[in-house]
Amino acid sequence: MINKSSSAKSIVLTAPDAAGKKHSANCNLQPRSVNSFKWK
Repeated sequence: MINKSSSAKSIVLTAPDAAGKKHSANCNLQPRSVNSFKWK
């Protein structure tokens, strides 16, 4: 689970590949959509 307080930063750090980075960019624009994405 990713904390909302640092969701954007966490996603960027955990992005494994170009696909992950692409999703992270969308999450940065819409932090509320982070819950929709499941990072494991």
